[in-house]
Order: sequence, then structure tokens, then C-alpha cells
Amino acid sequence: MSRERLVNWMKAAVDDSSYSEELERFFLLYVQVSPSFKRSFAKTFIRQYEHILQDTPRLDSLGVQFFTIPEVALELVAKEDAFGAILSAANRYLNLVVDHEDQHIVFKDPDPLQATWEKLRSVFRTAGYVLFHKSVCEHVLKTPSILEAIAEVLQRLWRMSLQHRATGEHVLYESRHLQMQVFLLESEILRQFSTLCDFCRRPQATLEELLPLYAWLVASLQDSRGFSTSFNDATAASFHMPALRLLSQSLNFELLLDPSLADSWRRIFPREFLVAGMTHTVRTLRFEAEIRAGLWVRNGESMRAQHVDYRTKTRQTDIMTLQAFMILLRMHGSEDAACEPLAFLWTAVFDDANVAEASSVRIAWQRLWVQSVSEQTRTRFRLFWLLLCQVLNEMFPIEVAMCRRAWEPRYSYRCPVILQRFLIQVLASGPMSLSELANLLPKELQVRESQLAQAVEAVASTRVGQAEGDAALANTGKRTYVLKQRSWQHFDICTAEAMPIRNLRDGTWRERQHRAEEKALAQQALS
Repeated sequence: MSRERLVNWMKAAVDDSSYSEELERFFLLYVQVSPSFKRSFAKTFIRQYEHILQDTPRLDSLGVQFFTIPEVALELVAKEDAFGAILSAANRYLNLVVDHEDQHIVFKDPDPLQATWEKLRSVFRTAGYVLFHKSVCEHVLKTPSILEAIAEVLQRLWRMSLQHRATGEHVLYESRHLQMQVFLLESEILRQFSTLCDFCRRPQATLEELLPLYAWLVASLQDSRGFSTSFNDATAASFHMPALRLLSQSLNFELLLDPSLADSWRRIFPREFLVAGMTHTVRTLRFEAEIRAGLWVRNGESMRAQHVDYRTKTRQTDIMTLQAFMILLRMHGSEDAACEPLAFLWTAVFDDANVAEASSVRIAWQRLWVQSVSEQTRTRFRLFWLLLCQVLNEMFPIEVAMCRRAWEPRYSYRCPVILQRFLIQVLASGPMSLSELANLLPKELQVRESQLAQAVEAVASTRVGQAEGDAALANTGKRTYVLKQRSWQHFDICTAEAMPIRNLRDGTWRERQHRAEEKALAQQALS
């Protein structure tokens, strides 16, 4: 079939649904006959992409047939500017769902725009198909125009759906339906760009090849409205920072921990950018904590739903951002005492309590912690210690990545220590049987029964009969395990030798982990 005939057929398809169905059937049949048909069809498809998406979104599903072929996808990106067409469509559909009268990005009522929202997510799915290939990811990192287009789209979504505590009228974007659409949009973007992030985190990556992506995202964030001056506070807050989260997910932690690259990292990430980025991250975590404590009461059902969405979709990425940015901040030295990690974290959580150095955190604590302390202050105290524990103790992403397969020789010595620290966190909540411990183990560790038994023996003692504090095990005669008296010596939050596994499989485990971290701090304070 000639290209002209194919274009005419495609144009007819966008005018009549029957032609659309015929074209789809024709495509699936013809690819079995002509080995070059997919390539020709793909070129015509991407040139007509906006028309197809606008008038016959059903045809967009055909993209998976050829975007998933590495040679075709690379040719479309390199010669047909496929990313330009995809991201141009993303910008156009964003214009349809955004209210331009507000200084912040506020979305319109989603009910009459449901089809538009579906098309917007479809655009990012298409981007995900294209980015599925290493050759395409490599080309993207070398092409400034593509990196600029990605940064531009993400910049438009900076702190979208900003929520105001005090206002005289109902806020549209606090409705459950719209809130769900916004979270789905950010989740879809991060999920579809995850293959690019994985490519950046691969062990063979070099900082030189990753620098353009980091530089574009940093510049885009610095140019975002209010990045250095406007943070979440008691009057207005937002959960959404897709550009900052994409940046942190793409950071290569193995390169980040290489001392010889410190000068390069300092040039890419200025001190002022790190401070602003960490402040945004901490204030977002604080926003979620205050919703959970019931301190944001507008449209309570919607706010509680947002707290759940944030906790399950993006909270761990924000913890990872703090981990990475604290390492980067440390590379800048201690010229500014207020940027020392402990002091900075305190200042970011308590925006009305500035501290100049780490030693003054204790003084600030004593000043704020009085008998009549407010519930908001109590919530922020808990958040401060929780973040401190998580940032210091949770495994770095590079270590988690290494756990997904068999442990490599250079990491094998860490496995027993990490396993012991995980067991300490779990057993801190109460006695458990060996089978229960085995069920809670993160699958990434791939622990054998003998390894588990050895680790349990090091940190716990056995108890047969009634299990105190656990009615489910009471009077069963089942063998359970409780922490040994000095087990916490394996759990030193001041060491970076081994950080415990985190597992996000269920909310019960997350809450148990948080309680264990608080107990760890209390135990160390008494020792």
C-alpha cells in the first residue's frame, strides 16, 4: 500500500468510526504479510498523531504494536520527532483541563471532561511505550530538545491543585473525583517515565551522560513559580511535585556515593536548590501528617482520601528525595550551619522555629515541648523524629535494586546485618512466630530458611506458650520470638553501614515500622 493511500485511509478513519474499525482490522492483518508495513504505518501514524488522538482515540491503542519495536521506536524518535508530537499533544490537553484565570494550576470540573482526561493519560502511556527501549533512552539523554520538552510539561504541573485552608466558598478541586484524577495523572507520568529512570540508575551509567537530564530538570524547577519562596504552609498546600520526584527517581545512587564525583555533583545541584527542594519535600510530608491528624478539616472525606493516595503512591519517593539531597547538601560543606541536616530538618518541619545549628535543636525542643503543647506541635514533633529515622535508616534505592536479584559479591556481607535490623523493627511491636516473620520478609532479600534462623537467633529469644500482648497467639503453645535485651545495639541510627529494608505491601506493616522506629529512638535515648 502506498503512503498516500495509507494517509487517506487514516484521514477517513478519523471521520467515521466504521473506517476506524476497518483500519484497525486491516493493520492487524497486513502486518502478517509485509515485513516493512509496520515501519511505514508507524511514520504515518506519528505524523497524524494529534488528529488520531483528538477524533478517534481508539486508534491510539495501535501504538503499542510498533512503539514497542526498538528499531521502529528509535527511528520515530530520531527522525520523525515522535517525542515532540507526543509532548505537544500533552500540552494541548493540559490546556483543556486547566483553569488559566488562577495564578496556580487549578483543574476544571472533570465530569464533562472525562474523555479529555483519558486522552491525557493515553498520551503519557504512549510516551512510556517509546521509552521502553534502552536505545531510545540513550537518545533522549543526548537530545536537548526532548529534555527541554519533558521539563516544560512537568514544570506546568508544579504544585498543581494547591489547596487553601480558609476560604469562603467550596473549593472545586477538593472534590473526590477531581482529586483522584490529579493523583492518577502524576502517578501515570512517573510510572511511564520509570524506564528512563531505571536506565539512569543502571550500574554502567556515567555522570557525564546523565548530566543533561539533571541540568534540565534542575533549571526547570528553579524557574517554576515560587520554587524558592512559596512552600506549603498552614494556609495553602499541595501534594504534587512531579518534576522533583522524577529527578530524585532518576538519581544514580552509586555515582552519588562516589567521592571522586563530588565536585561535579556540586555544580549540578547548587546549595540553594537543594535547600528549596528539601523544604518542599518536608512540607509535603508535613501536609500529609496534618491531614492524618485531622488538622485540615475542609471536605474531610476528600482530604482523607488524598492522604491515602499520597501515602501509597508518592510518599516513599519523597523520603528518597530527602536521602539524596542530604548527601548532596553535605558535599557543599558546612559553611552555613543552618544547612546541617539535623538543623535543616528541624527548621523545615517547624517553619516558625529557626535554628542556627544542630546543637540548638535540643534548646528548641525544650522551648516548644511544654505541658500545654498544641496538637499541631505534637504532630510536628512526631513527624520530625519519624523523618529522621526513615532518612537515616531506610535502605538507599541502589541497595534495594541490588536486592531484587541474587546478592552480588560486594553486597553479600551486608545481607545478614540488614536482615537482623529488619527483624528488630518487626519484633519491636511484639512477639511473633517464625512463620509470621517469614511472611513479612521483603521478597527482594530472597532469604533462605537457614539464613532466617541464624538472624533470628542473633537478635531474639524463644518463648513457648502465651504470647504477651498478642491475643491471636495466646495459650496456643506456639513457639514465638521476642527481642533480646541488647538487640538494639544492632540498630544504631548514627551508622550508615546497614540500613533496614522497607516494605510497602500493606498499611499494617507501614504502621508497625513507624512504631518500631519510634521505639528505637526511645531505647537509644535511655542507653
